[in-house]
Amino acid sequence: MTELEVTDPQERFLELFKTEKYRQRISQLAVSGKTSLIVDFEDILTFDHTLAERLIEKPEEYLRHADNAAQNQLAIEAPEYAEKQKVTVRIVGLLEPTPLRK
Repeated sequence: MTELEVTDPQERFLELFKTEKYRQRISQLAVSGKTSLIVDFEDILTFDHTLAERLIEKPEEYLRHADNAAQNQLAIEAPEYAEKQKVTVRIVGLLEPTPLRK
């Protein structure tokens, strides 16, 4: 097994969400009262190619990991809002249209 195969996908998403771009987006959720975190597929692809591939292969499983990671980061950025709201990750900019949620 390679190192990437044993890496927890939720941890990888959390690392992505700790970047400045996504910390700002997550903080903005609480300010604007929204619950959907828009994530650019290109960012995932650039950040971790394997993670992006797995997201396409197993969308339900990997979106769940992304949702959990976003919720964890929201709990850091805006703890009171995180207690009341559940974040849903929305992936945009897929290379070709692929329905990720059923």
